[in-house]
Amino acid sequence: MSHRTFDDPHGTSTEARQGLLDNRCEHGPKRHRTKGRRKRISAKKKARIKHANGVRLAAFRKFKDRARAYWRGISEAHP
Repeated sequence: MSHRTFDDPHGTSTEARQGLLDNRCEHGPKRHRTKGRRKRISAKKKARIKHANGVRLAAFRKFKDRARAYWRGISEAHP
């Protein structure tokens, strides 16, 4: 829908309605020069996810190493 409304102090004529419809129909989504921005944002998202997965995996490996040390009798406490 158009951002404008039909609450016009000059009346709601057919011409006014058609003008609003034309305004709405003429402006479609932006298609030119948008792929580069989309790729940059996508690359940033992928890098952020890759980093988060690495941090999570490192914490899990640390936990597993401490648990294995407990079960092998190397340490006294289970993590």
